[in-house]
This record gives sequence, C-alpha cells and structure tokens, in this order.
Amino acid sequence: MGQHDLAIDDFNRTIQVMPDHVGAYINRGASLEQQGRNELALNDYSKAMTIDPANAQPYYNRGRLYQQLGKYPQTLDDYANALALWPGYVDVYINRALLYQAMGRIDLSLLDLNKAIEL
Repeated sequence: MGQHDLAIDDFNRTIQVMPDHVGAYINRGASLEQQGRNELALNDYSKAMTIDPANAQPYYNRGRLYQQLGKYPQTLDDYANALALWPGYVDVYINRALLYQAMGRIDLSLLDLNKAIEL
C-alpha cells in the first residue's frame, strides 16, 4: 500500500521481539529500498543471510539492488548464491539475463532467458 514508514515500524517491533526473524529483515530491507535507503536495505539483506544462509530470497533481493546500483560483480555473486540454494528461482534467471544484456553478454543472456522459459 506504499506505507513504508508504517511497515518499517512494524518490522522494527518484530525484530525487537524476535531478533532472528529472517522475514522481518528481508521485508524491512524491501521497504527501505523503496524509500531509496539503499545502504540500510543492503544491511538488512546481509543480516538475513547471516541468520539463515540457506534462504535464497535475501541473496536475490540484495543482488537485484546491487544491479540497480551498477555493482555488477556483487550482483553476479548474489545471483549465483541464490541459484545454488534454489535452482528453480525463475526471477533470478530473468534479472541475470537483463544484467548480461547490459554487460553486452548476449550469449549468456539468451541462456538464462531460455532457462527461465524452461522453468
């Protein structure tokens, strides 16, 4: 609903009560990202990874944000980690294809798009 300040307040309260609540960090990071508070969002995604390193979502979210910031090596690392944890994560293939396209690697972009179609 676009009420990111209220959402962040709720996630803050959740984290106070349950400091290892992975979803609260992921969702607070997404709300912070929507507000353009990118460093704080990156910190929340990273914190979620330390709490649950087997969760692909924070890797994808952080990678997507790195992609928007033009930090392509970090993006590729995070997308690789997300896919290692969840090989069927279609959104990762699509976003990585767009990244490869921006990097001029059309061959790799086509591979990822074909994989997304297959999935």
